[in-house]
Amino acid sequence: MAESSGPDGLPYLNLLRMIAVGESVTGRYMSAWADITPDAELASTLRLVADRETSHAEVFWRRIKELGADCYYAPNQKDFARMAMVANPAISDLEKVGPDIHKPDPLADISSWISGGELDPLTSSLMIWFVAEERDTIARLAAAYAAVRAKAASAVQV
Repeated sequence: MAESSGPDGLPYLNLLRMIAVGESVTGRYMSAWADITPDAELASTLRLVADRETSHAEVFWRRIKELGADCYYAPNQKDFARMAMVANPAISDLEKVGPDIHKPDPLADISSWISGGELDPLTSSLMIWFVAEERDTIARLAAAYAAVRAKAASAVQV
């Protein structure tokens, strides 16, 4: 994750920035996807996730400012490509969801930072809250994506 010290001296500033940027971008593309999916159940989950991700980004940007550091982000080609894909109604929800791939815990590194005692108390509390919400979000998305796959499979069998 972000092991090197940020330009502002705190070793975890880069981690906070990475989270803020990731949450901001994800909030945008989840919202765009929710706006065009014909699946009402998926749209509901995507909107909840978009709201959470956007909120997380705002909270992390604010914490970075509270720590006296700068907040910055410039979209890149990968962000534009992802947005174009999820906002394209010609691409099915099944294609956007993709196959069911079991990945390692995406929050393991963050959990290590929390338990490592390197964070100030307020940032540590923020991270604990964030990890709890992210775990719930991952579970909600997994269920929503499984439902999309199941609907597609049943449509093929008909």
